[in-house]
Amino acid sequence: MPQLMKGQKWRDRKHKMTWPARAEFKYDEIRCHVLYSDGKITFLSYAEKPLFNLQQFAPFFARLAGYTGHNEFDTGFEANNNFGDSYRWVRSSKNFPADLLGKPTRFMLFDLPQSRGSYMSRLNEIEQVVGYAETLNFNLQPVQAETVLNAEQAEAEYERARRLGFEGLMLKTFDHKYIRGGRPDTWQKMKPEEEADGVITGFHEAISDTDDPDKGLWVGKALGRIGSVDIRVADGSVASPHGLDHTLGRDMFLHPEKYLGQHAEFKYMERDRQGGYRHPTWHRLREAST
Repeated sequence: MPQLMKGQKWRDRKHKMTWPARAEFKYDEIRCHVLYSDGKITFLSYAEKPLFNLQQFAPFFARLAGYTGHNEFDTGFEANNNFGDSYRWVRSSKNFPADLLGKPTRFMLFDLPQSRGSYMSRLNEIEQVVGYAETLNFNLQPVQAETVLNAEQAEAEYERARRLGFEGLMLKTFDHKYIRGGRPDTWQKMKPEEEADGVITGFHEAISDTDDPDKGLWVGKALGRIGSVDIRVADGSVASPHGLDHTLGRDMFLHPEKYLGQHAEFKYMERDRQGGYRHPTWHRLREAST
């Protein structure tokens, strides 16, 4: 039975969210339940199944447990900065993928299930645990987050997270309790839930939305690459997903004729009442359907 907490879908339960809330950037990682008992560290998935090839990190968690008094850690594990390699890392029970040797790894500390304190006190404890991990040269990181005051700010923060390459957001009320195996409305995940595809019909140049004099950027500056494309779906609707890789966006800007008329996929959160696509993001080019 799962022992970690999960969130409801924002699109289904957003009317139940209370404000203000903490908006945590959602990483594309492997959820990892770390347990310390009888001098032994165990790494488990959300479903409480063993995760493999993580014992090299056990001494660090043992020292964290001994120093902080926490015997449980709700974490995410990431290898080589992507979900695919993270999955291969923890699922290879016999033959560890040779191409992952020496690749960067990190853990993100989401929460401390054992703590009985309020969420605010748990955040302070998380900061202390991460600080001690830093003295051990152990790559355990806090989750990047902002406070949002209403649904409009949450939607804007979600868009920012997607532009920065995150999977989405986890919204958490400041008064929630950690419920083992629970999916309360006090945790809600904002991420693309649907996919669609169509034909590329137009392009939009990327425009800077930040001021950064050191990089020669200012708000409104044209960046010389495509930031979003228009995609016409089979039902006649049109989406303009953003989030293209900079290399692809640059090539589209220089050679639009190569991509006009090509088929592409995008992800989105949901359809609106007018049939449009909420928060569409670029996924990939693909072959035409036959």
